[in-house]
Amino acid sequence: MFAFGGVEIIGVTAAEAKDPKKVIPQAINTIPLRIILFYVCTLAVLMAIFPWNSFGEQGSPFVLIFDGLGIPAAATILNIIVISASISAINSDIFGAGRMMYGMSKEGLAPKSFQRIASNGVPWMTVVVMGGALLAAVVLNYLIPEQVFVL
Repeated sequence: MFAFGGVEIIGVTAAEAKDPKKVIPQAINTIPLRIILFYVCTLAVLMAIFPWNSFGEQGSPFVLIFDGLGIPAAATILNIIVISASISAINSDIFGAGRMMYGMSKEGLAPKSFQRIASNGVPWMTVVVMGGALLAAVVLNYLIPEQVFVL
């Protein structure tokens, strides 16, 4: 599920695009190519190097590949990549949710305070609310990790 999250952000960015009628269809049309490149091709390379049934037994297949290439800091490099990707995902979530709450406020479906815009065009109140929700989730995950995200 997480792997395909973010595709819907393309629609949310339409309000920010200079020429949405041109760039949004282009972005949508490249999604299948990106999925094939980043997921299918990556898995094909991994499975060509390691047997598919050995994943998880010896460690991360990416770390094993880099170790095999003589890169001793492979785990550290991949941890930096994962942290960078996580920060990017958080940024997209704050942007997308903030823009959705701003739009809902314009339609009368959310508090009017969500319509407050900074001088650079950012709906700052929605960013503050999303940042607060993110911080609350982090604190709850630290305090009660076994119960916080369980339905």
